[in-house]
Amino acid sequence: TAPAGIGPRLLVGVGLLLLVLQITTGAWNSATLSGMACPDLPTCFGHWWPDVDYAQGFAVWRGLLDNQPVLLNLTERVAVNWVHRVGGVSLVLWLTVIGLLLSSGRYGKSASRSGSVINVLACAQLAVAVLALKLRMPVIGTLAHAALAAGLWLHLLRAAQQLAHVPV
Repeated sequence: TAPAGIGPRLLVGVGLLLLVLQITTGAWNSATLSGMACPDLPTCFGHWWPDVDYAQGFAVWRGLLDNQPVLLNLTERVAVNWVHRVGGVSLVLWLTVIGLLLSSGRYGKSASRSGSVINVLACAQLAVAVLALKLRMPVIGTLAHAALAAGLWLHLLRAAQQLAHVPV
């Protein structure tokens, strides 16, 4: 077992933070019914960076003060969906780096298994998101997406715990 040093621990810590942010944007995506706002992949309405209203899309106080449902227009829903998509792809890339590093075997068998599981879950998360959109199955996709996010959270926590026991 090689010394863990600060690098792998920092990668996992940042991964946990990014996952919390992604889960938060996913919750807002679901709450505002923005999950299917972009009908195509990998672009959104044929644009790599769609014209959207980020400020109003993420005005989370709307509906809190007047106890009314949050009803976003299309450009606001696209903003929410696009941020979740870009964040998701970025997070999968980050998690892949973590998974490959841990599964290299340098940090012990247990961390290696966690790395492999993180890679599988990250790939499954991306696949479920794409399939849910392509097959127009938002409810089933959302449920599977949430379950996989929970699995990623647990395995990142496990990896953090495993790296804490590897000498620096």
